[in-house]
Amino acid sequence: MREYVAKNQFKIGFVLILLIFAGVVLIWNKDNQSLRSTEVSASQNKLDELESENIKLKAEIVELQKNTSISSASSQTNSEKININTADQSGLESLPAIGPVYATRMIEYREQNGGFKSIDEVKKVQGIGDKVYNTIKDLISI
Repeated sequence: MREYVAKNQFKIGFVLILLIFAGVVLIWNKDNQSLRSTEVSASQNKLDELESENIKLKAEIVELQKNTSISSASSQTNSEKININTADQSGLESLPAIGPVYATRMIEYREQNGGFKSIDEVKKVQGIGDKVYNTIKDLISI
């Protein structure tokens, strides 16, 4: 056995170095995967925060418009309202409380369900509840 070790000392050392290197690579890869997972989670949280802020700002704009008589949602005619069955992404995003995420969900919902049958059906879109609906109901049509 000693002869074998003596003759193959270089090969054995090389194999040990390869095993140590492989272990370091595996540990490094595992750490990077958990870091990426954390980054994705943080990005999703930031996206949710920005969407929430967008909703608040759009609601504030609507309130300011009402208070300064620039525009009143209750006085809009049907032709001035946004048709939620035909509006594109930017048209839906022009509504208060509707950002890119909700607009995309609305478009996906209407494509999957053959359009909205009534304006209150918009509440079936994920994330759009009574609060958002009450903000946009006077601004939309079908």
